[in-house]
Amino acid sequence: PSNITVNNDNGNCSAVVTYSVTSSDNCPGQTVAQTAGLASGAAFPVGTTTNTFEVTDASGNTETCSFTVT
Repeated sequence: PSNITVNNDNGNCSAVVTYSVTSSDNCPGQTVAQTAGLASGAAFPVGTTTNTFEVTDASGNTETCSFTVT
């Protein structure tokens, strides 16, 4: 996903942020694992959090992507 910028929730020093991560491959069987950051639906603190994901396909090839929540 693209970087996300949100205001903090009223009266809090954080904001609940939801997002979705998708991937595609020419063969089925890929897995997506989050390796850094916070899960979708978590309360993200004021500041910048980097979310990183690793996708592995059925052949064992991997690719990493990241986006920030500010």
